[in-house]
Amino acid sequence: MQRLADHFRHAPAPDKPLAAERPVGRPPLHRETFRGLPVWFHQTADGSMTADDGRSRFDPDDAIACVQYEHYLPPKPEGKRLKALYYLFKPLLPRGAQLALQRWHAARRLRAVEFPKWPQDDSLTDLLGALLAECMRVAGVDRVPCIGLWPRGKTWAWTLTHDVDTGLGYAHVDALAAVEEKRGLRSCWYFVPERYPLERRQLDAVRERGHEIGVHGLQHSGKLFSSRAEFERRVGRINAYVREWGVTGFRSPATYRNPFWLPELEVDHDSSYMDNASCEPQRGGVCAPFPFMLSERLVELPISLPMDHTLMNILRRDVVAACSAKTDWVRRQHGLAVALFHPDYNTTESRRERYGALLDEIGADSAGWGALPHEVASWWQRRRHSHIEMRDGAPIVVGAAAEDARVWWAHRDGDRIGWAPT
Repeated sequence: MQRLADHFRHAPAPDKPLAAERPVGRPPLHRETFRGLPVWFHQTADGSMTADDGRSRFDPDDAIACVQYEHYLPPKPEGKRLKALYYLFKPLLPRGAQLALQRWHAARRLRAVEFPKWPQDDSLTDLLGALLAECMRVAGVDRVPCIGLWPRGKTWAWTLTHDVDTGLGYAHVDALAAVEEKRGLRSCWYFVPERYPLERRQLDAVRERGHEIGVHGLQHSGKLFSSRAEFERRVGRINAYVREWGVTGFRSPATYRNPFWLPELEVDHDSSYMDNASCEPQRGGVCAPFPFMLSERLVELPISLPMDHTLMNILRRDVVAACSAKTDWVRRQHGLAVALFHPDYNTTESRRERYGALLDEIGADSAGWGALPHEVASWWQRRRHSHIEMRDGAPIVVGAAAEDARVWWAHRDGDRIGWAPT
């Protein structure tokens, strides 16, 4: 049960090195419940656990992956032709018309989509806890030591990111970065290589000030994953920019994504998924605010705070209030809050002041670990390649994360678990 072990790191030292995981395919999905929770899985003959119907046997890792890979969605994307027409005519549409169509689309989605629940859904968090609780029940224990989710005694984590979608956003990078630098903070900036003129010296200057940079597609066309042929036409050029810029992170334009193709990018971390993508062009959501593995090398860092574009331009809601509420949700789960703000939309002093107010609120909690995406991904890999050992009756962390990891105790409470960070 590699995915369950990757999340909790409760298992003893592995008998053999971690092997590359066989990707989950797309045979017909079954839907049942496990401990009263909805479960999507590919039915197996030798599954180690049974759904609540007492007959459907499934592999827990398969059930986890079915949510992380969004296999609960229909195999054929909805409205594919309408989306193709939209992107064909988008350059000709006035900005007001584009926003009107996006608002109509979001309102229709929020009325029709029952899963994931907007603006947050705990389904995967609950499933992970229920699976661990079942393992503990079978083993006859009420608590187990795990490697803490975050380093150095921090009980949750957060990271700031920005998609620089247009030349207008590119012109306002320094102004938005100054809001962070004033508070001693740094962030990751995802640039589009072939949409607007880029100066390498500006990218280097951003990085020299302590920020991270990443690649954001090629032209922000939304076509990267439209077909295998289209992906193959673009992936080589994207990887060339990854090498030229010396970056380790990627985010797909408009958060389009394919879990089987993303690992072909030569990066260590991706942030194209969201915990809840009900309002995005490609709907879905991983229903939990935690990193997970898309491949042996690639760490996925899902966007877990509602992005500014969705709040300001589509739903027309207060950014600080919505992000603050979602941060509380992340904090309660000891998760990772990934924020996405565009310099393209924060071009006025008043909007940058609102962004600063949110930073003040997030940064005021000393229990949170503020880190750059590459630092979060590195930690998740080091944690993943570490394990718990018992020495003199006490658990200790052994492996790559030993220096800054802490032992947390997971307590079984019926069909759920509770954390006791140390």
